[in-house]
Amino acid sequence: MRKQGFDYIQLPSTLQDAVKVARTLGLEYLWVDALCIVQDWEEDKSKEISKMWQIYQSATVVISAALASHSDQGFLHERDLESCYLSTWAIPWHKVDSEGNRFEEFAFCAEGEIRRVRKEPIDSRAWTFQENELANRVLRFGSSQMIWGCPRGYRVDGGSNDDEPLDKYSTVDEVKDSYEWTDLVEEFTTRFIGEAKDRLPAFAAIAADYAQRHNIGPDEYKAGLWTSWLGFGLLWYIKNLDDEATYPDILSTEEKSPTWSWHLARSGISWPESIPYQGDADDFNLVVKYSQVELSDDRVEYGRVKGGSLVVSGALLKIHLRGTRPVYFKPNGKVSSAPIIIRWDSKNIPSEKEFFCLEVRRVHKFIAEGIVLRSSSGFFYRVGYFEPDYQKATPIGSIWRDRKTIVIR
Repeated sequence: MRKQGFDYIQLPSTLQDAVKVARTLGLEYLWVDALCIVQDWEEDKSKEISKMWQIYQSATVVISAALASHSDQGFLHERDLESCYLSTWAIPWHKVDSEGNRFEEFAFCAEGEIRRVRKEPIDSRAWTFQENELANRVLRFGSSQMIWGCPRGYRVDGGSNDDEPLDKYSTVDEVKDSYEWTDLVEEFTTRFIGEAKDRLPAFAAIAADYAQRHNIGPDEYKAGLWTSWLGFGLLWYIKNLDDEATYPDILSTEEKSPTWSWHLARSGISWPESIPYQGDADDFNLVVKYSQVELSDDRVEYGRVKGGSLVVSGALLKIHLRGTRPVYFKPNGKVSSAPIIIRWDSKNIPSEKEFFCLEVRRVHKFIAEGIVLRSSSGFFYRVGYFEPDYQKATPIGSIWRDRKTIVIR
């Protein structure tokens, strides 16, 4: 812990460059998470994480070292045009004004694409997602351009200079709440997190800001989902299991709970067709009677959880796997193919051959969707999501008949 100051030269190159930018802008103070949060003191980390949304929103400007892959790389340097745009050409041309004056100009042409905002190393890191979403002003140093972004728009020093907001929520406040939240989560889960336990803390500032803007209490936040539309929230699924994992594997000895939350998803997730924020009561046959999560630290209301459970009442269908094909037993004892497609939460299909499909939403008499569960010691655990198989359309009433109250952990 440094209480008496330190030499500028001792800082990593990226932090040295941040100091240069702050001084050039005439700023007296610079807040750096790696320095201002004691990294090996969990109590201090928890305290600071709980107020990150205020730090980002109150900052005069957030300096984003977008091009830096690590703290020793730095971000202030001469740009190499060839590495930015491949082959480049400066084509001379001239124009003559109404008074006959001749002006020489050059047109810049490039083989590579000149994008408005290029993907940079910072865009793949989960911890940096919230700073871009919450900051009122961002100065982004990229590999091919520098970008100034604020709620009124942005300006760049290379590439397109269209006057549009940097992100879709910076100037639009009346976006339907559930659409906004699911979009944020979907983008966040495509970013890499180093430690499994840090995924919810890295999203805590987003959750705190969302709750503050929509006047929602922290007790309504359940490990990444909100109680006001918890039924729909359970319908997340992994977009492509073949995508590179953005979430580290959890050892089998570690607790994976609550399994119904997206914070355990191995890679980017999505939700099915969107619905209004409050949902359509006629669509949802699932009743959430009770929801509970156990926080790792009570001071961080939107942070890490140790466990959680749901008590729900809904239609439950027992299925069996024959190979990878789900089947179920009709009341007459005959085996029939289940008219569903399962999207598993893991690349490795669970070893059990018996599962339970819990209907969450019924859109039509032929269309139901929900989550796939395994049963152990009287409790249920999520292992996947199911959607209708339209080629095997069957009246749902003949399948989803048995309603039960169960506990999902």
